[in-house]
Amino acid sequence: MSTLAGLSQQITDHPDDALAVLDAVETALRSEGFNPPAVTVVPAHEDDEGEWIETAVLNPRTGEEDSLVVVDVSQRFTSAEAIDFDADTRILHLDYDDLADHDGLLYVTESDTLPVSLPEGWREV
Repeated sequence: MSTLAGLSQQITDHPDDALAVLDAVETALRSEGFNPPAVTVVPAHEDDEGEWIETAVLNPRTGEEDSLVVVDVSQRFTSAEAIDFDADTRILHLDYDDLADHDGLLYVTESDTLPVSLPEGWREV
């Protein structure tokens, strides 16, 4: 049985474990010990023929040009007042606010969806 199949069965049998697993994964992703390889950023420049080359991101595993994808790993909570229970139609209406907490970002490369980090000295603002 694969790890994911076993985990899936554990969560099915014990739904409360899902939150514990989610918390453990988020903690690991935000920890100092989680250090995926850094992408290389090639600044925009003019090549030898005078053509303008846009800024590029290189995948650290392949060395090929890639796209950086930002994955938001935070949870969002909305207040109970923003939930409308329609018992007649058995529909739950949710009103999401703009106050979502986006703390904790993970970067992946588009081609392989594997985690990467920003180059040393770079930060997101």
